Amino acid sequence: MVSLLGLGGVFTANMSGNLVFFALAIGGGVQAQAFHSLAALAGFVVGAAIGAKLRGPRTTAPWSPGVTSALMLTAVGELGLSIGWVASGGRPGPFLVYVLIASSAIAMGAQSAAVRLLTDVTTTYLTGTMTALIVDEAARTESEASAMRRVSVIVAFVAAGALAAFLLANARALAPLVPLALIFGALVAARTWQRPGGLLAA
Repeated sequence: MVSLLGLGGVFTANMSGNLVFFALAIGGGVQAQAFHSLAALAGFVVGAAIGAKLRGPRTTAPWSPGVTSALMLTAVGELGLSIGWVASGGRPGPFLVYVLIASSAIAMGAQSAAVRLLTDVTTTYLTGTMTALIVDEAARTESEASAMRRVSVIVAFVAAGALAAFLLANARALAPLVPLALIFGALVAARTWQRPGGLLAA
């Protein structure tokens, strides 16, 4: 939401939507919009590739050290976005906006790569998650735990987007702190739950 409303109208997590914006920009001759979309695409590809390397192969543990490493890259990207955003008063200039788009997209690419190793849902684009929920529910093959995960991701996505939009309108400098706080919260929770007796203990 921050990238869409505050960084030149691009998605840095949803590449389907971003490619639509790119196509519209090309068709309409809007050069700046096209370059913004390309920056988001390039950042996402880099983040996903590095995130995949960091996370490593699937293991028997529910949460591997590689997943933590990939999400740390997400945290670094979100931190870079927050620093640049706050330093510019929430209104980055023509050059800085590309840096912030790339930083956000790297974070989202790494997050997407990390989450693919954890569960049957995605946290950066929800069409697949919603389709899987509907199809599995219709076929009555959906487990209660899987359904709860998918519904929770959808609800959290909408809630975080609404909060980011509210902050952009009312406390613009704080808007990027929402995803930053969420990713650090996830890392702290995972660290806590990995301790002996925790939810993610092997």
